[in-house]
Order: sequence, then C-alpha cells, then structure tokens
Amino acid sequence: LQSFPILSQYDVLSVTFLVSGQCFLVTCHHIEYHLIEEAKTWDEAQRYCKEKYTDLATVSDMTDMKRLREIVNTQEAWIGLQSNPGQANRRWHWSLPGTQGVALSDLETYFHNKEPNDHNNILENCVQIRIKRLNDATCDKNNKFICFNGKSIKTTF
Repeated sequence: LQSFPILSQYDVLSVTFLVSGQCFLVTCHHIEYHLIEEAKTWDEAQRYCKEKYTDLATVSDMTDMKRLREIVNTQEAWIGLQSNPGQANRRWHWSLPGTQGVALSDLETYFHNKEPNDHNNILENCVQIRIKRLNDATCDKNNKFICFNGKSIKTTF
C-alpha cells in the first residue's frame, strides 16, 4: 500500500494585527492530499482516511478542485462527496461533518455532461473524480481514493 502526498499548501485564513506591537499573527490552514493507490469502496476508503488522515478529500476552494483534477488526470478516485439516496430528494454533502467545502452549486460545472444521473436507474450516491470531471457512482465500486490532512497553524511575525 502506497500513499503519495499530492498537494501541500498554506492558505492564509485570517490576519490579526496586535495593537501593542509591530508583529501580527497569521493563521494558516495546511492541507495535504494523499492519493491512495489501493482500490476500496467509498465506505472502506472513508474508514481508511479517518484512521490514517482526516477524511476523504474535501474541496476547500476551486483551486483545490483544479489541482485534484490535474493529479487524478485520467484515473478514477473517490472524494468525500456523497448524497442521500434517491433522485427526487438528492442532496449532496461533504463527508466530514461541519465542513463547508465548495458550494455544491459551484461544483455543477465540474460534473461530466448529464451527471449526476443514477445510470440505468441504479443509485449512484458517491462521487469520484473521473477523467478530470466529477461523476456519481455506486458506493460499492472499488476505486483509488484521495485522503486529506488539515491543520490550523498559528505563526507570529
């Protein structure tokens, strides 16, 4: 089993200036994405990610989405996006509770044409990146997957 860190970035979330001096505090959010080459179902992949990292990949902004698409390229890999069963009441959400991630309406442009679609009337409630686009798939399909680690780091300058 191999894990490859595929992204490492520091995003400035907030800057607080201290009135009593010339220094300021910067809070950064460090995100590492790991492409796991072993194929697992969506639930197995999430369990693995929670044990070893934080969770399946959540897209924090559209820059993250672009980077994940470039790394996965022509492969398929689970991310932490899933829906409640059924087409009529489909509501997509990120797997990590309390995670904002990218607004789901913004993700619509990243789905393949005519996706999500529950192909052949089979419920497809989990999302993979497939050929640089999002695709809904059955959660019991075996795929590579992307985990992430997220940490807040305070630095004083």
